Amino acid sequence: MKREGFHRSLEEVMASHGIFHKVERDVYRWKNVATFEAVESIIISNERREIHERIAGSLEHLSDESKGIVFYARHHAMAKQWEKAFDLYMMAGKKAEEEIDFTGAVSLYTEAKPCLSRTRVKPSLKRKLSPHAALGSCYRELVRYDEAEEELEFCLDKTMDIPEDERDLAFREIEIDVITTLAKLKQAQSKYGEAMELYERALPTARGTKELQSNIVWLAHHVANCAEIYRKSGDLQKAAALHTEALGYRECAAKENLCSSLELSLSFTQLGTTEAGLGNHSEAYNLHKKALSIRMEQ
Repeated sequence: MKREGFHRSLEEVMASHGIFHKVERDVYRWKNVATFEAVESIIISNERREIHERIAGSLEHLSDESKGIVFYARHHAMAKQWEKAFDLYMMAGKKAEEEIDFTGAVSLYTEAKPCLSRTRVKPSLKRKLSPHAALGSCYRELVRYDEAEEELEFCLDKTMDIPEDERDLAFREIEIDVITTLAKLKQAQSKYGEAMELYERALPTARGTKELQSNIVWLAHHVANCAEIYRKSGDLQKAAALHTEALGYRECAAKENLCSSLELSLSFTQLGTTEAGLGNHSEAYNLHKKALSIRMEQ
């Protein structure tokens, strides 16, 4: 019965698509070699996908971190499980960055980018921009400034495309992260004027989030980065004011255990260095002494 059913199916395909012709009883031949090769390719592709699905499925018992380290993202990509593949490529890229392997991280983030375009679910803005922003940072570390600027300018353009009435707090955080990352690139290129313009553009929005405790450390980080730009460009008065502001945020965060001792001591150190540059040596000494005592307590 199975054999009869198979031949009946062949007869139906032959009648509807005309891709076979019957040579003799129970013997069929492809009319066109190209058609045969196309069908063969589809079958092989489907079998390959099934194999990768099985491999990916066998890895479910592993932690995401372990899968990221050994780059199992490729199996999910070959199985067309694009969301999982994206997450693992990004995780592996972050791990490579932590190991100072920026070249490897670039390769992984590059693999991640096309995964999102193949998913059926529309990604959030943050998710869509994350590989581009990560690439921008890695290219900066590799002194590939033109490529870094291209990735970061892409992120900035995409954020600016969002209508004003849709720009919620989550959007503002993305916008500021993109602008400040681009500012760091300009700083690395010693383009302090452009870097300061970008920070000055970001700071008013960043300060608007300070009422949310969870954002205090994040805000302090951006204000301190801006202060360092001013310090390195020679505007010590402005740098001192901004470092004082950042220190205030971190002291508030420390009371709620939201700020590490290293971050807090860093603020005292940066302000102390700035005060020393202004000739306020007694104040600088006290700030550095405070930074040291915080570190000694740990």
